[in-house]
Amino acid sequence: MQKLSINSIEKHFCHDQGLMQVLGPLNLEILPGEFVCILGESGCGKSTLWRILAGLEAPSAGKLLLDEQAISGTDYRRGVVFQNPALLPWLTVEENVALGFKIRGKKVPKQAVRDTIKLVGIDGFENVKPKKLSGGMAQRAAIARALVSNPDVLLMDEPFAALDAVTRLRMQEALLDIWQRQSITVVFITHDIDEAMALASRVVIMTPRPGRIAATIDIPLSHPRMRADDEFLHLRGLVADELVKSFKKSPDRELICS
Repeated sequence: MQKLSINSIEKHFCHDQGLMQVLGPLNLEILPGEFVCILGESGCGKSTLWRILAGLEAPSAGKLLLDEQAISGTDYRRGVVFQNPALLPWLTVEENVALGFKIRGKKVPKQAVRDTIKLVGIDGFENVKPKKLSGGMAQRAAIARALVSNPDVLLMDEPFAALDAVTRLRMQEALLDIWQRQSITVVFITHDIDEAMALASRVVIMTPRPGRIAATIDIPLSHPRMRADDEFLHLRGLVADELVKSFKKSPDRELICS
């Protein structure tokens, strides 16, 4: 496993009157094996940061390091899971999970594909197409697709946001099981305090635009976590308080003149 370092990352977008800063400067180190939840209100730049981490978008300034080596663009050391499963409807579950190998022109390791499908709990559905899957099963297939290449870091952008409450709880438990069994580093974007508290070993709270780090809070609770326990509720209160404080830490949303 390798450390992921975010060094002075910024992101600017064009505006009629100039450039608007939507992210940063932002510095963060994510240690091997951590489960880091990045928490903030809608529009604070969480998904923009995720896209930069995934290599789907370039930062306007700063750099990313993986194992002290600068990285840019996409690669299979970083597995990505989107808000929606984004499965190709004409392919089976097994074919969707193996898609990355085919795109790269690599031989598909069929046993590894089937083992990963089993890991995420949808074995028996290898030959089923996405339209016959429930939302939770489709997202499990998307997680398998991200994991099958044995990435160093799993990057997840609100992957359970579209699921019903019960399925969301089940998927959180399934993800924790995968994280513990695989000892993988996870960066998980969410705007849900309870979700962050249930999953994270560390919560990173972002300010409203431009998104910057307002606070980081370690969550030293073992799994499974009992959400009604006093310690859980105490830490949840700390996270909620820091989230409220983050609104006041947001700089003015001025334009950067071109």
